[in-house]
Amino acid sequence: MSVLLRRENLTYRDQLVYTAGHAFVNCTFEGCTIVVREATGVLERCAFNSCVWHLDLMVTDRDHWAQLVNTIGPLLLGSLPTTASAPTARVDRA
Repeated sequence: MSVLLRRENLTYRDQLVYTAGHAFVNCTFEGCTIVVREATGVLERCAFNSCVWHLDLMVTDRDHWAQLVNTIGPLLLGSLPTTASAPTARVDRA
């Protein structure tokens, strides 16, 4: 069982933030680069404004991929800006 350092109600601006080993709760990230290495950190009820996501992940199988999509996917989608001119990506599923 890993121990996470709890960070609560803080604002991070223009910083490189590693999620591994940390539990961020009710934090705000503005203009940060969020580095995700595996799923060892926690991002709970956080806000992301103009952030860049750096995913340093190894996917070992489909179940692992599904777990990552279910945990990190909503955070990423909720933090990305929407633009009318952005192309739509097509994903073919086997």
